[in-house]
Amino acid sequence: MAVHNTVEEREMMKVIDHLPVADEEKQAWVKRIREEGLSEELLDEIQKKLTPAEDSENNLMRVQHTTEISRLARRWRLAKSLQHK
Repeated sequence: MAVHNTVEEREMMKVIDHLPVADEEKQAWVKRIREEGLSEELLDEIQKKLTPAEDSENNLMRVQHTTEISRLARRWRLAKSLQHK
């Protein structure tokens, strides 16, 4: 069942579209967010996938995306905690 996605979840879907990972993974992540909402498990999965490799040529891009995802994750956690009060 689809959930009403928050602003943070919609922004996360936009960021995921630009990540340097396989299209299948990006589509699966976006689908999970649309259907179930963002979760800590999904955030962990995305962040692990973006961990820079020592010999990777696009480490700077990965670090930038990781920073953006971390920022959105903090906003999402804050909004989630405020909803439950």
